[in-house]
Amino acid sequence: MTTTTLAPAPESAPTPEPSGNRPIRWRRALLLAALAPFAFALQWLAGQDPEWTEQHYSRGIYPWIQQVLSSIATWSPIAIGESLLLLAVAHVLFHTARGLVACARRRRHWRNLLLRGLLQAASAFGVLFLLFQLLWGINHARLPFATQINLKPVAVEPSRLARLAKLLAERAAAIRPAGLDRTKPFLRADWRNSVGDAYDVVGADLPVLAGPRPAIHGAWISRLMTLGSITGIYSPFTGEPNINIDVPELVQPFVACHEVAHLRGYAREDEADFIAYYVGSRSKDPHLAYSCELLAYRIAKAHLKYANLAAAIHVQIETSVDVNADNRSIDVFWDGQPKTATRILTTITETTNDLYLKSSGHKEGVRSYGRMVDLLIAYYGV
Repeated sequence: MTTTTLAPAPESAPTPEPSGNRPIRWRRALLLAALAPFAFALQWLAGQDPEWTEQHYSRGIYPWIQQVLSSIATWSPIAIGESLLLLAVAHVLFHTARGLVACARRRRHWRNLLLRGLLQAASAFGVLFLLFQLLWGINHARLPFATQINLKPVAVEPSRLARLAKLLAERAAAIRPAGLDRTKPFLRADWRNSVGDAYDVVGADLPVLAGPRPAIHGAWISRLMTLGSITGIYSPFTGEPNINIDVPELVQPFVACHEVAHLRGYAREDEADFIAYYVGSRSKDPHLAYSCELLAYRIAKAHLKYANLAAAIHVQIETSVDVNADNRSIDVFWDGQPKTATRILTTITETTNDLYLKSSGHKEGVRSYGRMVDLLIAYYGV
């Protein structure tokens, strides 16, 4: 008798992974991503003792960081921070496009591309956020500038706002350069040196504002910054103040002074605005001083308009025709931008900035920009 043994049916072989899949390094990615909460903890600890932070970081470690970064930035003929940003964006776009093509050709799995991309993004965020805190971000927790110059901010009332706006309008009118023609370029080619000179003069009497000569760059992406309603950016990784050269020249000197205030270690936006005025209005360069007086008047008047429209109209009527025309020209510039693109990009930039400021310990977020008027009212005692 013959016995026939039936062989078991072969199991279906597992589907092989696409040959183009990239390795997923979980441990390294998670370790680097874990630097982000460590950086948040570092920021929180710094905020628990502003005096210690002021003494040991803002006046101890940070001046050395500022000196090294500014020296490198001064030697470079181009904006290092902006160049690195553009290269990083190009790198991400290139590798994303290459990965998408590989997935479309079934050489790589979509899950591998997405997971690897998320892990790399988390790793980069962890490293960059810790570096941000160590190089500059801890300054968010330092003592307020007002405390350092014995300035006590008072409650902002419409009557005080009106007096401040009137005073600033008069100051602007008094120093407006004779023959200034806002329809033509009027800033000297080397006007940015005047910003450094102004900080040198004030820094001689107030050491917290002293520091290396700033390497102020005109941003290559100025047109994009305009659409996002951004007038300037400080690069904490390279110590470079960058200004939007697309905006009117009336605005640029004030913005430069604001960004240099960040370089000096003052991270709060209201303080950077006030320091820009505090330093720039003393400058011997008439165009720099006028820009700071005009922008301070503009900010005060905008707040007065919301607090008491009738008072704002009254101040405007009493203000110099030339100063009003200069202020209006800035409004015309912003009103002339593409509405849809500006609205979308401005919403994105303001939301991002608001989240950043709140995460850095400023509960008011982007509203903190407006607190400059508190400092101005206290400064002039109006």
